[in-house]
Amino acid sequence: MRNTPIAQARLAFAQTVFATDAIAPALVWITAAAVAYAQSDDARRQALNEQALAADAPPEALDEAYAIAVVLRAGAVYAHTLHVTDAFRDQHA
Repeated sequence: MRNTPIAQARLAFAQTVFATDAIAPALVWITAAAVAYAQSDDARRQALNEQALAADAPPEALDEAYAIAVVLRAGAVYAHTLHVTDAFRDQHA
C-alpha cells in the first residue's frame, strides 16, 4: 500500500499526532518500535529501539511496549481465526 493515497493519509495523520511537544520524544520512539515489532519488521524495530534508547527511554518501557504488541497481535489473530474454529466445532458437534 506504500505510496497510495490511503498510505499517504495514514502517514500524514501519524506525523501530525506525533509532531507535538505534548508527547515525550522517547514515547514516540517506543511507540514506533512497538509498531515495527507488531508488523514483524525487525530491522526497523531495531533502528527505532536504538532511537528510543538514545532519547532516554527506559529499556523496561520498550519491553512493556513489545509485550503489549504481542497481546494485540494475538487478539487480532484470534479474532480473524475464531470463525474457522467455530466452523470445525460445528462440523464435529
